[in-house]
Amino acid sequence: MPPLSIPAFIHQAMLAHARRERPREACGLLRGRAGQVIELLPARNVAPNPRREYEVDPHSLWRALSWEDAGDTLVAIFHSHPASAPYPSAMDAANAFYPHSVYLIISLLSPDNPELRGFYLRTVAVFDDDEAATLLRTLPFRQERPHLRACFIPPGEWPLPL
Repeated sequence: MPPLSIPAFIHQAMLAHARRERPREACGLLRGRAGQVIELLPARNVAPNPRREYEVDPHSLWRALSWEDAGDTLVAIFHSHPASAPYPSAMDAANAFYPHSVYLIISLLSPDNPELRGFYLRTVAVFDDDEAATLLRTLPFRQERPHLRACFIPPGEWPLPL
């Protein structure tokens, strides 16, 4: 997968959306090509408990499907953690339904110094046994749960003004 490149204005818009939604988790979709983000679609969080989890509203997901008609893809999905570190929760990992997208998490634990991290979240079922074994040997997995794994993408691999 190519490195993810997010322009500064989109990064700032993601932070603004996360701050506006606080104490709820904010969420949104990022459109792009070959790892280059070109558009942010802030979404509504329709999760039953939006202070602890997120669910992107169906209208936003439907709109993202139309990006393919223009040759673009859903390169990343972002959400915020208003009061915790930027690592996927068990719920985040369990709801990672887009295995080819990067999952970005913005932590507002320190509101004046937000932290952004990116993860590839996969369920083992997405891969056959040989592919899963290769990934486990070659990618730096930071968090592991039964049948769910998260791969941290270091900031140096996607240019962001952090």
